[in-house]
Amino acid sequence: MKKTLSTLGLATWALSATLSPASATEVFQNTSVTLGVASDNKADSVFGSGTSDKNQTSVRLEHFGVNGIGDNYFFADVGNGKQVGGPTAGSFGFDTERQTAVVWNARASYSKISGNKLDMGVIDDVSLMYRLEVGSYANYTANMIGPSFNLKVPGFAWFQTSFLYDQQTHSFATDDDKKGHLFWHTYAIVPFEVGSAKFTFSPLLWVNYSPGANGVETYIEPDLWMKVGQSPVDVGLRVLYHSYNNYSRTTPTLMARINF
Repeated sequence: MKKTLSTLGLATWALSATLSPASATEVFQNTSVTLGVASDNKADSVFGSGTSDKNQTSVRLEHFGVNGIGDNYFFADVGNGKQVGGPTAGSFGFDTERQTAVVWNARASYSKISGNKLDMGVIDDVSLMYRLEVGSYANYTANMIGPSFNLKVPGFAWFQTSFLYDQQTHSFATDDDKKGHLFWHTYAIVPFEVGSAKFTFSPLLWVNYSPGANGVETYIEPDLWMKVGQSPVDVGLRVLYHSYNNYSRTTPTLMARINF
């Protein structure tokens, strides 16, 4: 089933692109590199992040693009520290000072492909979304597909919520862990100004309704960014919250980002 979801997601995106050779060309894009520093990041045995001394640095390469089909989002994270993910979280049960994670979201928009503007009240557009997650920790892979909605919300420059069928696997996955289930994903952008300073608040929320032993998993990642003058640099604060089963953590991270 995992292979079927992956093939379906890629095939849907490729088929949409053939509608017009130029439709896959990005008309808007932003690429950035972010450095993060956390001093209270306890080991997380589901994410494979956090460290034994709670000190972790991270680097993220991130890209978002809008095209004639829909939009495309990608990030790659590298986390560094002492025993990242906890003791024996590396390959073959060894400690590791580094873990990597990659996420790719591709959406094919109904309005853009059909050429018809969707008019459904608060719903601005509907897309078919494919999401791929790959992590070095425990050879983790997840394939997801489902409907994604862009909503009209006053004060928000962007409000997207998605309901995906999620099928995941990893080195220690049980039969219950591998069962398909709901993954709810929401992301928003709120730009605002205080005096001459320009800010962006970009909260991310997802809930993984896994039938596995860890139960329902909740992840909240609100980012607050401030633009540094007229430069391509932003500075920010993230206060990440992650919970599952009997585990939870709240991790503040100071960040600096350069946009290209």
